[in-house]
Amino acid sequence: SRSCCSLPSLLNMECKRIVVGVAEDPHRCMLNHPVLPQSAYDEGQSMSLEGWQHHLGFWAFKNQMPGTIRIAVGTADSPSRVMLNHPSEGQRFWNEGNTMGILGWNHAFDFWVFESPQPGTIRICVGQADPNGCHRCFINHPKFDQKTWDETEVSMTVEGWEQYLEFWAYPNKPE
Repeated sequence: SRSCCSLPSLLNMECKRIVVGVAEDPHRCMLNHPVLPQSAYDEGQSMSLEGWQHHLGFWAFKNQMPGTIRIAVGTADSPSRVMLNHPSEGQRFWNEGNTMGILGWNHAFDFWVFESPQPGTIRICVGQADPNGCHRCFINHPKFDQKTWDETEVSMTVEGWEQYLEFWAYPNKPE
């Protein structure tokens, strides 16, 4: 089976690990907290740090590959949070390399993931909420386990979130 880091023409360094941490009040998430370098996450660091609780992790491409879409990650403060591919723009805008430095967000990093299911990948759903002017996103609500996300049509339109994005990525570093 094809995987992001085992294609004959690729080296392991062409993938990166994305880890998701969650926090409450308000419910929100953070990806790859900037207090640590990417290499720490690639080596197994969880997102249980700086007040975040580790939620999930996956592996993504550093560069565009066939069948992938680009995810741009933006951060904002008060409270700390992230937004993936701001829904004010379409996927083509993000695939063209535009940054998440829009509408009050600061571009943090980007990655490439599959736009449809591939052998060995997991489904990642992203929902948004904007109560009291605190626009934010959340990934794979813990109301459902990963198996449910992968094997059913459940949506991030749950408990106040509105789904606006989904993609597929590898749960473990391919050998």
